[in-house]
Amino acid sequence: MQSRAGLGIPLLLAVLSLFAMVPMAAQAKERLPDARDGIRTDYVTVGPLNLGAKLPGVAQKWHARCKKGDLAICLKLASAFENGLGDLRADTQVATGYLTLACRLGSGKSCSKATEYLNEGWGGPSYPSHGFELASHGCVTLRHADSCGYRGLALWTGGGAPQDRAAARALWDSNCNSDAGESCRFLAGRLHYEGSGEAEFARAADLYNAGCERKAAWGCYGLALAFMKGRGRPRDDARAFELTRRGCFDSTGDTMHPCGLWAEYIVERGPGPESEKAGKTLNMACTGGRATSCSMAALAGANGGWDTKVTRKEAAFYARRGCELGLGTACVQLINFYATGANSALKPNTIFQFALARRACKLGHAQTCELLEQHELPSDFAQVNAIDFAWPVARQLEEARKAIENGNAEYGIRRVARLMEEGDTEASWRLGNLYLTGFPGVLEKSERNAMILIENAARTGHVEAAEFMGMAYWYGENVKVDRELAKGYMRVAIGGGSEMAEAIYRSMLKEPVRQAQREAARRAAERARAQEGRFDLGRAIASWKPNIGNYMSTVDTSASWARYQARADQTAWNNAMSYASGRSSVCPSFNKYC
Repeated sequence: MQSRAGLGIPLLLAVLSLFAMVPMAAQAKERLPDARDGIRTDYVTVGPLNLGAKLPGVAQKWHARCKKGDLAICLKLASAFENGLGDLRADTQVATGYLTLACRLGSGKSCSKATEYLNEGWGGPSYPSHGFELASHGCVTLRHADSCGYRGLALWTGGGAPQDRAAARALWDSNCNSDAGESCRFLAGRLHYEGSGEAEFARAADLYNAGCERKAAWGCYGLALAFMKGRGRPRDDARAFELTRRGCFDSTGDTMHPCGLWAEYIVERGPGPESEKAGKTLNMACTGGRATSCSMAALAGANGGWDTKVTRKEAAFYARRGCELGLGTACVQLINFYATGANSALKPNTIFQFALARRACKLGHAQTCELLEQHELPSDFAQVNAIDFAWPVARQLEEARKAIENGNAEYGIRRVARLMEEGDTEASWRLGNLYLTGFPGVLEKSERNAMILIENAARTGHVEAAEFMGMAYWYGENVKVDRELAKGYMRVAIGGGSEMAEAIYRSMLKEPVRQAQREAARRAAERARAQEGRFDLGRAIASWKPNIGNYMSTVDTSASWARYQARADQTAWNNAMSYASGRSSVCPSFNKYC
């Protein structure tokens, strides 16, 4: 029989081993990056550049460990900068830098993801040659199938590498395996869009079907197109529609295109129980860059909404967006909105119609080309269209700014006003700023008009306008004080990437504490005066309130239109889609798709 002393050591070891199995979160919750612990800027390499990464608190230690070769920590930082974590702000460009480090340390998945970001320019400029370098490392050295897919894409397009389509095709063929990865996606796309005959179309459809069976959104979308076009599958619109639903609601990956096509089918069928959901989805897909969804939203709005909740006034905005994305049909829709007797809120204008017709013709819309051949340009076309009405909105607003500064204020302001009437957010913000100060002989000062226009821009997610309205409602500048609404607008600005709004928002949250401190100081002062009668505390310490003029710009802010870019925020899209479909009851105001 063992003595009590003999049982002691094994028992202690057992207890220690049990403690070791307790998750770390139960022992000591890991700290999140916290700005109160200090923020330091360090650097990561993105393509040819060294970019500053703002690292709050514990993220500084993570960065040091990543630089020393800790792959898990590099991946952790990449994820943090993709999605945001604590006080560490999301930044896709910086995330690309950490993915690049992870790729070098042996993560094939990081190679393919970094390549995708570098090719598309998500969060900044595109660097396809550097993307090809990472894809090659992932493919050749790490033997990662998706990296081989991106290496093949570069060889196929000649983007970042000498064009070699035979080598690209060989890479895709050899790496398209049972996981329905990127090599399969690129191969299917090549066969579907550039195939030379029915055999290649059929193989593309087979690849799409395999992807869809594995719940890859690209697979269901591609198979839907095959049935819709009769390319590789018999034409069958009913089957195509069901596949868009499956790709949107039951698949993973980038669901924007199947969701957009699903919504287009719903709206095209006419008013029904899913029309409102489809309207929200069209808006989201248009925001994400799907031109046909913009066009369908414009069509619905022009016809009274068709139960989508898209208004007639919004229709022109969607048509403009689709036209800028390169869809000739959308340009023609905008032409019609400027026609005499058109069912729109816009004033008829022949000059604008001609300008838009020329763009539609360049985009391949044959009917507008024929009409332009049959009609001469109006004699005052060059004068009225000095700022081409078919240019992207960002360029028109920049040229309008120059016109205002160079002595042609009336022309410039009218162009800004016209774009505001179409529903452009940046134009609304700029015109609102002009109303705040007025412009002698051209625009009479009107604080009421200014606040209406700026708040309209803030409601649609314009960062500077949201900051402005947050300050206005906090202090009652031309509006009634509403501090909850003020904080809401600041959250919108934070979601748009404003660090200044984040700092102001934190200060807003501390206001109750400041009020309690001020009240305590007031009472202490009263007691002191009662006791001494001559004690003077002097003026109160200045509050944190900044000068609101610092947040008001005139017409030199960057155009909101330029903020639309290749979508790297899949989490935001998925959240908004869940909300639109009823799977989630919350969609934050700062999510641009909501």
